[in-house]
Amino acid sequence: RAKFDRARDRPYARVKVAGDWNQTTGRDCETNVLAAAALLDKMGIEAGDRVAILGPPHPNWTSLDFAVLCRGGVTVGIYPTLTPDQVAWQLRHSGAKALFVDSEATLDRLAAIEVPELRFRGPWELPAEQADSEAFWRRAAEVKPEDPCAIVYTSGTTGDPKGAVLTHRAIHAVSVTSREVVPLAEGDRSLVFLPLAHVLQRITVYRGLLEDVEAWFCPRIEDFLDVVKEARPSVLASVPRMLEKIKARVEGQVAQASPLRQRIFAAAMATGRERSECLEAGRVPSWWLATRWRCYDRLVYRKVRAVFGGELRMFVCGGARLDPEVARFFHALGVDVMEGWGLTETAAPATLNRPGQFRFGTVGKPLPGTEVRIAADGEVETRGPGLFSGYWNNPAATADSFSPDGWYRTGDIGVVDDDGFLRITDRKKEIII
Repeated sequence: RAKFDRARDRPYARVKVAGDWNQTTGRDCETNVLAAAALLDKMGIEAGDRVAILGPPHPNWTSLDFAVLCRGGVTVGIYPTLTPDQVAWQLRHSGAKALFVDSEATLDRLAAIEVPELRFRGPWELPAEQADSEAFWRRAAEVKPEDPCAIVYTSGTTGDPKGAVLTHRAIHAVSVTSREVVPLAEGDRSLVFLPLAHVLQRITVYRGLLEDVEAWFCPRIEDFLDVVKEARPSVLASVPRMLEKIKARVEGQVAQASPLRQRIFAAAMATGRERSECLEAGRVPSWWLATRWRCYDRLVYRKVRAVFGGELRMFVCGGARLDPEVARFFHALGVDVMEGWGLTETAAPATLNRPGQFRFGTVGKPLPGTEVRIAADGEVETRGPGLFSGYWNNPAATADSFSPDGWYRTGDIGVVDDDGFLRITDRKKEIII
């Protein structure tokens, strides 16, 4: 609540409506959350009830999520790409009492599913009326750290998906400790384009509220390149595939340029890589290297960064292995690439590279309070405050996922180098990402 008050007149979120950017301030955000709470009141949603949200990244997604969490409910984020049968299975398994979707078209697509537990299914349009503010915040104060706040389904290659239960303590711990190692600045802008059913993008939204970062929402991935130029983000949470595609696009454009421009680009990238290697090793670039880099920044790097609006300074990347050469490419251009590692069960990052302390090809060091160890067979095991509490209605899978002394078995194979950086080398069990 203090954050809403602090940012009452400051832009918090933007989304494009009918061709224009609709700005939401901190005051507007609180108003929307109270409207979402009024909607939940009408449905009789109580503490512990599960509420499913299906749709692309949008401020209404987050307003509903905040309202559910502040009432002690549990958000079940569902990927928009799932089939109706898959959606129905997750609704039934979680015992969801309500399903909010983005549009009537999505509702029509799911019209045939039958879920007896549902009290409501419909678009996430927020009503004009609001819940009583004081009563709402009193109720929020009753929520305990150990209470569940989200069920996030993670799927294997065979069998039914498992619903990882994340508590308020876990989400808060990862939000706060990741902020300690990779802080953002007040007034930073970020682009929200990954599904909010994905815990990484959800954590970035919570971080945005903690640090007064302005979020620009991109509901359609097809619009990413256009939206990113308008949003001019300074920090961007992404997945490796997006970085790979943009690198390939830039290199493709260079291949079509004149021989002179190709030689200039090659020289610029050589200088950028030299500077990148220097910084990775913890050394200060020489005066001559820094001067050459600034010259190429005016000639080359800034033009490439213009693809992202020109103000991007940092990628936070996770979800799959990032090719070190892709990371070095962007770092040579003057954009930090902070690769991390984690799973749904760790509430997103458990390890993270950080500015001034990074190593390409690794996923960084554990967050404060999180521990990582390598088992005898090479499996990475972890424990810490961000760990999930178990799989929803699946005690057998929960028990199998932990060692006798309480460490979570991640299924990844890895090594920790002498400086404490974790490198993931293989996968013990196959999953779909």
